[in-house]
Amino acid sequence: MTERISQILTTIVFALLSSTALTIKSGVPIWELEFTEILILFVFSLAFFVSLCILKLRATTSLLTHFYNTAVVISSVFGVALFCLYMFKIAPSRLGLLSTIFSSLLLLSFINVIDQKKLKLLIHTMIITSVIGINLVVDGAVVKPVQEVAERFIWSSLYDLKARHHKLSISEENFSGGGIAGVDEGYLLATARGTLFVFNEPEEKEPISVKKLKIRIPINYQKFQDHVGKGLARNFRVTDILVRRSGANQQIFAAHHFWNQQEECFVIQISMLETKGLQLTLLPESMKWKSVFQTKPCLKLKNYIRGQPFAGEESGGRLALVNNNKLLLTVGDHEREGWNYDIILAQDESADYGKILEVDLRTGLANTVSIGHRNPQGLYIGIDGAIWSTEHGPQGGDELNLILRGENYGWPLVSYGTDYGKKSWPLSKHQGSHAGYEKPIYSWLPAIGVSNLIGIEGLMFENWKGDLIVSSLQGGSISRIRTFNGRLVLNERMEVGMRIRDLIIGKKGEIVLWGDSPPELVFIRPIKNQISGEVLFSQCIGCHSAANSTKNHLGPNLTNIVNRKIASLKNYDYSSALFGMGSKFWTEERLGLFLADPKAYVPGNSMHFDGIKDAESRKILINYLKTM
Repeated sequence: MTERISQILTTIVFALLSSTALTIKSGVPIWELEFTEILILFVFSLAFFVSLCILKLRATTSLLTHFYNTAVVISSVFGVALFCLYMFKIAPSRLGLLSTIFSSLLLLSFINVIDQKKLKLLIHTMIITSVIGINLVVDGAVVKPVQEVAERFIWSSLYDLKARHHKLSISEENFSGGGIAGVDEGYLLATARGTLFVFNEPEEKEPISVKKLKIRIPINYQKFQDHVGKGLARNFRVTDILVRRSGANQQIFAAHHFWNQQEECFVIQISMLETKGLQLTLLPESMKWKSVFQTKPCLKLKNYIRGQPFAGEESGGRLALVNNNKLLLTVGDHEREGWNYDIILAQDESADYGKILEVDLRTGLANTVSIGHRNPQGLYIGIDGAIWSTEHGPQGGDELNLILRGENYGWPLVSYGTDYGKKSWPLSKHQGSHAGYEKPIYSWLPAIGVSNLIGIEGLMFENWKGDLIVSSLQGGSISRIRTFNGRLVLNERMEVGMRIRDLIIGKKGEIVLWGDSPPELVFIRPIKNQISGEVLFSQCIGCHSAANSTKNHLGPNLTNIVNRKIASLKNYDYSSALFGMGSKFWTEERLGLFLADPKAYVPGNSMHFDGIKDAESRKILINYLKTM
């Protein structure tokens, strides 16, 4: 073995040894590390090779002198390598840096003083075998995330919509909360527990690639959980994220609960992180978040006959930028409304809870925009400056509010909702009335579990321009809201089939949804004007149920219609003509004949449809029905 080959082999051993700590911590084998981590490893391996060559030129018989020379060379060469990485805005993690230094000291201090080539080769072989073995064990032990992709057709009056669903397997319990925001690299996703991911929509039916970031939102839920137990801590969460761009720099704002361990009380906190021009995937774990604002007062856990000790699901916590210096924050009353607790925070002007606040980012001070809110889950500022908010009622009475500065929206003294399991709201003097306070533009009865809302401003949904899109948790739907002169004139519900925690307008104008339990991302866009199964099926949806639905409308449900027995649904009253088909099945051939001319194929049936004359169109529709 020549000297140069020995040095290259030792460098390979160094690279493998250095990567082991990252492999064990991240649970990802070396061949699945991110590009930046591989690049850092390559730069440090090059520095190790240079150090090895220098030490060979300064060979000494004294072990102490060799250790001293090793320390000097490592400090110098690795210092230069680290400086070069920082020049290109690449920051290695502390773990990566420590494992690199340890590996270099180990190899340079001991391997190079061994003269016997066979012993040196044996040590190299043992290290390589051990490290590869560790990587194989890690690779086999980790269950690879399986991303499920499905497409769903959604009917609306002005557009036929296609929703592409991506079910995510992310290593976190399905806690409710979090949010999404647009960033330079695509989209930023925050979970309820503060884990951050970046993602982009893939082409067609490819699974989505979600990359976990090293940085985390500084929500100290573990300290809170240690104090109250896992059950009560479920709704201690991140409530929203917002990103502000300034040139190459991005500022990430996060609203979340924060536990004051010393005082044993909690607040809603806005934390901010500046990326300093770095890509999100390059941000080191050590980057510090800044606390921009905390609500007051700090709330103790409740001790009362009704309600919950910690009602974190009534947190509000939605963010919206007013301008470069100010942002809005909605704050829920956390069930401190005079019925489940003996104080009313939403009407207390000295408290921040049950309010919409305007926070000055330069001073950290907040002004009250409006009061009398229960749990304002949604927030949107229109291009005309109008402030819109969606709000949870108690049992029923979810609200859409146009927020006017200085106004009182009445909670908990008035509500269109009632207490759970009752027919009244105990604190209201006039049941079912909002008299004396600012009234909502619209109120949902029964409640839909309203979440966030956005406004349509782009060209992808040109016929919806100026409309609001409201999402829901309990309803599993989005609603298109049109207002005129301060009143609601249209409310079109579109079923999505998942709990929607957050939604934004995407990079190209599409609607992007985040469902938190279970984790799911959905991209919605109009179907282009072309012959497709979705477009052809839109002719049927006025009478028949859509895919993934179990309901019948005027006509029977068409889910699994292909090869289903004719007139076989037990909960639908078929015509005698279809019953007369006997025990036949809806084969593709029979469906084709029926769709061509329903009256001619089954005389006397009650279907009012002239049929599809084009054979190719019938084939496309039948193929689409096969997917339902």
